[in-house]
Amino acid sequence: MNSSDKKTLILPKISQCQRNHAKEIVQKLETVNDKLKAKASHLVPPERT
Repeated sequence: MNSSDKKTLILPKISQCQRNHAKEIVQKLETVNDKLKAKASHLVPPERT
């Protein structure tokens, strides 16, 4: 029982940190995706996509 109790105590802290970190990563990926889409729209003709 003790090991499972420790896990439940530790997990919320980790998940909160991971959520904050994930938000930053998602924002970076979204900006990169927007840039790639902008480039791709110029490089690739619409009929090929």
